[in-house]
Amino acid sequence: MDIFEDSIRSVARVAESCGLAPYIRRAHLGDAAGFEPDGKYHILVMEVLQRALEKEPQVALTRVLAPHIAAGGFLIPEEVRVYAYIGNVDEHFPPKKAPRPADVPRHHLGDVFSLTKDSLGDVTFEEIVPGAERIRARTIEVGEFAVTDYMMMLGTDITLFGEYKIEEGESGLTEPFVLHNMGPFAAGDTVEIDYILDNFPIFEAKVRRPAGSGLISR
Repeated sequence: MDIFEDSIRSVARVAESCGLAPYIRRAHLGDAAGFEPDGKYHILVMEVLQRALEKEPQVALTRVLAPHIAAGGFLIPEEVRVYAYIGNVDEHFPPKKAPRPADVPRHHLGDVFSLTKDSLGDVTFEEIVPGAERIRARTIEVGEFAVTDYMMMLGTDITLFGEYKIEEGESGLTEPFVLHNMGPFAAGDTVEIDYILDNFPIFEAKVRRPAGSGLISR
């Protein structure tokens, strides 16, 4: 399934060259968001994502298509896990061609969002405006930790199937995503992280401070 006709033709050529054409029931040209399945599927493979689930509609299409996975079936990737931490941006993104240190100092804040075939079943989607919705992903207490040059970043781990994973730094899909203006932090700060579903999906973070002021990053 693809929205571009050239992609459908390319898949057909690959299938033919590999002797797999007889096993393809049909190829669907169109927007997956409007696809109407004709039954249940044992394996659903989707690759419409970027780091931290930004820009691409992996979440939106999982919402539409995952209910059509047969009992005992699989979604590939099995899980896309997004987590938050505070660290020094310069150390995470060294100058071009310079290697990234193996153990970059950071303070982990925990998981923010996990996308699986079942994870959206209990999620509440709040309409912001027509065509845009919000998922309340996570509220994080920063606690006593504060370093003046640390900013908040989102990391991504992808479990393809079973033991096969793409971990941080192994792909552009798992490079850190910087939440700009998220830092420095002070004791007592609370960070609210939401996922915005619209034509440009992205995480949005807000810092709530005891005095009532705050910062926002998207």
